[in-house]
Amino acid sequence: MEEDELFFTILFFLPFLMFIFFYYIGYNTRKKEERIEKNKLIKIEKLKVKTIKENNDKKQYIDYLNKSKEGIDMEAMYNLAACYLDGVGVKKNYVEAYYWVTKSEILGDADAPNLKKEIEEVASELQIVSALQRLKEETPK
Repeated sequence: MEEDELFFTILFFLPFLMFIFFYYIGYNTRKKEERIEKNKLIKIEKLKVKTIKENNDKKQYIDYLNKSKEGIDMEAMYNLAACYLDGVGVKKNYVEAYYWVTKSEILGDADAPNLKKEIEEVASELQIVSALQRLKEETPK
C-alpha cells in the first residue's frame, strides 16, 4: 500500500513541480532577454552620444583648419595643434601638431611654447624634423 501512496503522491505533485520548474526557466529567460535588450539600448545611446561628440569635434576642427589656413589667426593655429595632439575631430598627428604650434608660436601666441613642449615629449625626432622641414619649404626666400 505504501508504494501506491507514494506513486499517487508523486503523480499528484508532479504537475505542480513541473509548473514551478518551467515557470522558473521561463522567468529567467525573460529576465535575461530584458537585460540583453536593456544593454542594447544603452549601447545605442552611448553610440549616439559619441557620434554627436565626434561630429561637433569635426566641425570645430574644420573651423580651426579654415581659420589657420588664412595664416593670420594664431589662436586657431594653436587650437588646431591641440586637436592634432589629442585626436579631437581628427586622427592624432604629431607632425601636424608640431607644424601648427610652431606657426602659432612664430605669430606670438603666449601659450604655444607650453604646447610645443608637450608635443616634443610624445613626438619622435623624425616627426619634429618633418614638421620643421615643411615650415622651411613654405617660408618665402
